[in-house]
Amino acid sequence: MKFAFKFILLLAINFSVVFEAAALEEPSLALELTYNRIEHPNYIVETGTGLPNPSNGFALQVEYFPIHQVGKLGISGGLSYFNQTRDFVALDLADATVNVWGLSLEGGLVYHADFFVNQILVPYAKLVPTYILSEQYGRITRSYSAQFAIGYTFGVAFLLDILEPGKQNYMERQYGVNNVYLIAEYSQLNLSSTTAQDLSSKGYRLGLRFEF
Repeated sequence: MKFAFKFILLLAINFSVVFEAAALEEPSLALELTYNRIEHPNYIVETGTGLPNPSNGFALQVEYFPIHQVGKLGISGGLSYFNQTRDFVALDLADATVNVWGLSLEGGLVYHADFFVNQILVPYAKLVPTYILSEQYGRITRSYSAQFAIGYTFGVAFLLDILEPGKQNYMERQYGVNNVYLIAEYSQLNLSSTTAQDLSSKGYRLGLRFEF
């Protein structure tokens, strides 16, 4: 009888350790959805005018965390898109309209200064190799460009779990979401382009991050 009691007690202790380890398991993947506000200060359209207004866009990123020691190191990849319509009066075109859009394939090496369980603010920095495809068209000659550059990003993530812990527990049970963050970041991309369609950029991103 004593042996059976000890065996059951030992089994219960082992199961509790397993469940605690599972609860403390670090996230291995993240998904980001952001709205982008981007400036292209060096871009010149065919008529010799630039793009004075920021472009609107969005981005989708996936990140994998291979290292969780002294913060988190991630490897990311994704797509971003921007579009702008520019109205102006050119020398030989009345009320000309130019449309410019771009699609970026982005990689990334990301460091998150995430040291504590349920850390409320998590600063991070990202090195971003980027390949950009773009097109300009309208009442001008249609043209395309493809450019490669390496940019950088600095951001901060605010943990939303602390606002409604009950909802977070539900999302973790139903969808496997460990943490949800509101993210804000500044990014800059510098190209050594010799063409008028220089897509060097700087801007801001605001969105949500889900860690699984």
